[in-house]
Amino acid sequence: MSHELKTPLANIREGTELLLDGTVGELDQPQREVTDILRLNGLKLQQLIENLLAFSAWQTKNEDLSISEFPLRALVISVAKAQQLALAAAQVRLQLEVEDIVINADRDKMKTVLDNLLSNAVKFTPIDGVVTIRANRTPKSFVLEFADTGPGIPRDESPRIFEAFFQGTQKQGGQLAGTGIGLSVVLECIQAHDGSVELLDSDEFSGAHFRIQIPQEKEAANQRIAANA
Repeated sequence: MSHELKTPLANIREGTELLLDGTVGELDQPQREVTDILRLNGLKLQQLIENLLAFSAWQTKNEDLSISEFPLRALVISVAKAQQLALAAAQVRLQLEVEDIVINADRDKMKTVLDNLLSNAVKFTPIDGVVTIRANRTPKSFVLEFADTGPGIPRDESPRIFEAFFQGTQKQGGQLAGTGIGLSVVLECIQAHDGSVELLDSDEFSGAHFRIQIPQEKEAANQRIAANA
């Protein structure tokens, strides 16, 4: 199923990139605008497919973690660059307050978390709004925060936002509707790391404010044991 879904989409995206970089001839401005729309929706469709596959894998308990050490800021920047077109289309500014820290986690799962939270924030942030990403280390964990200047999540809906296929009443932006599983995939990824994710009642931001904490002491202890073996 993964192959059947991803292969044709990859071909579509590669063809779009060839058009945009001028490999098959220069595009005039109206053609470039249409091709940009195709590229943006290709990226969104890829994320929807990745979410559905990840959700299916978690439900069947076939998903394992592959823990490695990597710099978090570099991953955040990579995800931000991949969504640069979506940010520009929505006229939303991204503010990074991410410390240059190295973490132990499943890199692909953390990328999924970042992808979902950023695209979710962009969908609900109005024109000229700001999405803020923060990250720092504590003695026993690392903390990741996402916040936006959108309308926020209604209080009566907040207990259900991590339920699979739940879609709130707030209007989404963009041309491609979501599936309602983005936040449930985020929750699964974080819980697999023995971490937590919560929606904060924030006075600092007008919109949604999520905080993620993932412990780091267990992996550090395992590394010490391996080193002494």
